[in-house]
Amino acid sequence: MKRNIKKQFWMNREEATELRRKARKTGLSEASLVRQLILGFLPRELPDERFYNALRQMESMEQAMQKLAGQTAGSDKERSLMLRAEIDRLHRFQLRIEKEFLTPGEMRWQ
Repeated sequence: MKRNIKKQFWMNREEATELRRKARKTGLSEASLVRQLILGFLPRELPDERFYNALRQMESMEQAMQKLAGQTAGSDKERSLMLRAEIDRLHRFQLRIEKEFLTPGEMRWQ
């Protein structure tokens, strides 16, 4: 969507500092943060590095399982199918975690 309407407003130093701090905590620009709030979304703070390390470990596990499933595909079909089912479960779990921690929540006020 093209943004071609300019809105300008004034803040005091404390408000500007708070906007900057909250934008930094969410990983959004100040303009994006304001737009999300206007649209009724409550941005989440970015998780710390432990969250991203855990996601990387899950991706590594998924890749190892994919490799193993590929190696067993010819020799043991049943085991390969079980591995692929577990890979799918792990992937769905990872998506739910990402959604929970990274997707903005909706606010009640509109």
